[in-house]
Amino acid sequence: MSVNEILSVLFGGALVTLQIVVLALPLATIMAFISGLMRLSEHKSLRWVATVYVEFFRGTSALIQLYWIYFVLPFFGISIDAITAGVVALGLNIGAYGSEVVRGGLLSVDKGQTEAAIALNFTPRQRLWRIIMPRRWSA
Repeated sequence: MSVNEILSVLFGGALVTLQIVVLALPLATIMAFISGLMRLSEHKSLRWVATVYVEFFRGTSALIQLYWIYFVLPFFGISIDAITAGVVALGLNIGAYGSEVVRGGLLSVDKGQTEAAIALNFTPRQRLWRIIMPRRWSA
């Protein structure tokens, strides 16, 4: 093989990698935000589901997750192409790590601000969107 052929193959692989990452990032962001909020929920069942998700995807290798999604799910009647398997595996894996970032960020908001919102009779949703989220991501 010539150098040009090798470079074209490498460039094609880099484009596929970039495509998978760009498609996986929205899934990872959504999963991180949802599971981070679920880890802080007052409902025990929501916390349990989020903890199982985070511990499973953080505790196993991304390569093993790719293998299971691409090769094992067809045994259960769920066949997906390679790109979709990569997007799903990468999105779920990064989302699990990101959920800890979201959870830590929400817990770092000063307790006094949360107590002030409670004193103003804000609902939990209002506290999250009007007090906690703007404080956490405006700095």
